[in-house]
Amino acid sequence: MLAVFVVIAYLFAATRGHTALAVSAIVLAVLVVVNRRSSSRARAFHAANKDAYAALGRGDFDAARQTWATWADSVMPRIAALARHNLAWTQIRTGKLDEAIATLESNEATRLGALEAIGLAATSAADRALAHALLDHAKDAEVWLDRAEARLLAATMPTSGAIALARSVWHCRAGRVDVAAKLLADGWREIESTTTGDVLRPLRVVRAFAAAAAGPREPALETPRPAYPGEYTFLGTTWPEMAAFLATHELS
Repeated sequence: MLAVFVVIAYLFAATRGHTALAVSAIVLAVLVVVNRRSSSRARAFHAANKDAYAALGRGDFDAARQTWATWADSVMPRIAALARHNLAWTQIRTGKLDEAIATLESNEATRLGALEAIGLAATSAADRALAHALLDHAKDAEVWLDRAEARLLAATMPTSGAIALARSVWHCRAGRVDVAAKLLADGWREIESTTTGDVLRPLRVVRAFAAAAAGPREPALETPRPAYPGEYTFLGTTWPEMAAFLATHELS
């Protein structure tokens, strides 16, 4: 737009204003049309995004995935970044961990600025760490946990729960269940007050697993019943000990 105004100013000076006025009218009309189309697309996305979150909450992963996949290539960077971020979370929740990592990697490679603008850069790193931790990729999980922590100061969305979930899974998979249990016990008040249910509910299961595995030093914790069949299955897809825990407590 700065370039447009420079050209208009030049034309105004060179042609006594007639050409500049015509160009200004055309540019203004184009900007109005583009703004209206952008606003219309944004409203359509927000409605679709709300429906997809509702589908995710009732376990209809296919509907959520289809919606976010449809918007993943939007020409509006922030919409595309959010859609891809949510698509990756759906892939994690369905146990498609390698696909989730690829989606998050692609999103960060092309839309990191948009993720930062909408406050999700730290959560993106935390989700990537979680996928690696569930796959028992200890080193990769550690790298992305460090990046999530580094980005936390700039985050405008609640991120402590996502980081806690990834870090506790990482500790548990490395056999440090006592560390995971203490981490979650010490930070639970903040986590519980800032974390949305789709992260908090699986985190409660991980906390109960860590407490049980840590032995009698940790108090037994009640595990929340699945809100829909298979809600927690993704935790045990590549984690045998968690799969056994889910089966024992009738959570799978």
